[in-house]
Amino acid sequence: MQAQLNHLVEMSERPNLDLQVLPLARGMSMPYGITLLHLGASDRVGFIDVPPNGHFFEGADELAHHERTFEYFQAAALPVKESRDYIHQLATDLEKH
Repeated sequence: MQAQLNHLVEMSERPNLDLQVLPLARGMSMPYGITLLHLGASDRVGFIDVPPNGHFFEGADELAHHERTFEYFQAAALPVKESRDYIHQLATDLEKH
């Protein structure tokens, strides 16, 4: 687990990646993963990782709903630097045990 956390810290230093942690203490969670892809200026698609095969969507209303949800989670999450520090601290704590 420590190696995985250290890898996340490394990856979070890339200029094209924003990694944020949403602590459970913030009171928000989602039981599934969501991916929103912007393919060019106007093409967008989304994917919800739910059993058994997931769900792709591209309708404007569904995209808007999930983009708003993503924005709420992003706003509640720790900022990028604090997230990196948090993950680094978790890795350090694992090293001590």
